[in-house]
Amino acid sequence: MSIKACISNLIDFKNVLLENYSIYNRTNGSRTQYYLDLLTSSEILRIAPDLSNCEQKNKSYLNSYFHACLIAVFLEKEGDSLWNWEKYAREIAPVLKIHGFYGQYLPKFTESDILEYFILHTVNNTFGLYNIKALTTNSDSNPTKFYDDYLNEIVPEITTNKILEKVQVTMKIRGQAEKKVWGDNDILIVAYPDFVLDAEAICIISCKTSLRERVYQSIFWATHSRVEGIARHTFATLDKGDSGRNSEIGYRGTDNAARKTRDVLESTMDRVYVFRGAEEVNRSYVIKDFEYLKKDLERWREDYFGL
Repeated sequence: MSIKACISNLIDFKNVLLENYSIYNRTNGSRTQYYLDLLTSSEILRIAPDLSNCEQKNKSYLNSYFHACLIAVFLEKEGDSLWNWEKYAREIAPVLKIHGFYGQYLPKFTESDILEYFILHTVNNTFGLYNIKALTTNSDSNPTKFYDDYLNEIVPEITTNKILEKVQVTMKIRGQAEKKVWGDNDILIVAYPDFVLDAEAICIISCKTSLRERVYQSIFWATHSRVEGIARHTFATLDKGDSGRNSEIGYRGTDNAARKTRDVLESTMDRVYVFRGAEEVNRSYVIKDFEYLKKDLERWREDYFGL
C-alpha cells in the first residue's frame, strides 16, 4: 500500500474519532481514560485502519504521523495545552505501545518528530486554510524537494527551485566565497493566490519541544532571515521546562523584567506560539497561543499577495 493511501486512512480514522469523541462523557472524571476507552472500544477497533501493507521504508514516518493524528484528536477536543500534550505522552502513548492493535504501528514516541507532524497536520487538515500549505523537506541540510503530509511533491519543480533559492540564507564566511545554507526550517509554509505554480514561502516554523541551547540556533537563523527579508520566521514550542519543569520562556513583569530567553525570542522572532497557559507565559505582541497561527497565516497570505 502506498504511503499516500496509508496517510489518507489515518486521517479518515482521525475524523471518525473526532465524530465519536464526547467532551461531556468522562470516566471517573479522567479525560485520558475516556480517550483510551474510546480508542480501544470494539466499535472503533472494527474500523481502525490496517496499515500492515504500508511500505516498510516509511515505517518511522507512519509511526510519528499516527501519533500526531491521535494527539490532534485529544488536543482539538480538550485544548491545545502542554498539560494535555503531556497527558497523552505519559498516560495514553505507553498503553497504545503495548496494545494488540496499536502496538504494531506505534512502537515509539519520538516527541520532536510528533510535534513537527502535529503542526504539519494541523495546518493542512484542521485549520481549513485556502491556498496555504505546510511542507517538510527531503533533507534537513540540503533539501531538493518539499513534501506534504502524504509525502507528495505538490509544488512544481520550477517553483520548488525558486523557493529553495529564496529561503536559503547567504553565509559570508571570512576568507571563503559566499555560500547558500538551509537554516533551521522544520516546516515551510507556502501560499499562492490561485495556482500552486505561483506559490511563495510566507512563513518558516521552527518546532521545539523544549528550548535550552537549541533556541539560540533558531534565533541565529531567524536573525539572518530577517536581515535578508526571507519570509516570516516563527517558533512553535511546547516549552517543556527547565530542570524544575518551570517555563523557559517565563512571564514578563510590569517592570519589563523577563528571562533572557524571552527577551531574545521577542526581539528576533516574528511570532512565538506556545502551549503553556498564560499564567506561566503571558501573551504579548509576539507570543501567542498556538491557535493564533491560523489567523496569522491567513493574514500573511493576504499581505504577501496584496489580497
